[in-house]
Amino acid sequence: MNRDRFLAEAARAGIDENAALALYQRLYAEAPPRSELSRDGTPFGSQSGLSRAVQVLVGLGVLLVIGAHA
Repeated sequence: MNRDRFLAEAARAGIDENAALALYQRLYAEAPPRSELSRDGTPFGSQSGLSRAVQVLVGLGVLLVIGAHA
């Protein structure tokens, strides 16, 4: 949502500019929701064994695909 458009629409609805800015910050200034596929920043050594094994296998698979195309 564009901030200026949000403020313009709030002004047309009779909402005070300060209240509209506060509402805009609450609604749109938050960090975007994390994807279930994104990493949470946990170091590799402290992850579970299964997670480490999957990451290693994915890495090896990538190397195999690259090698097959070389």
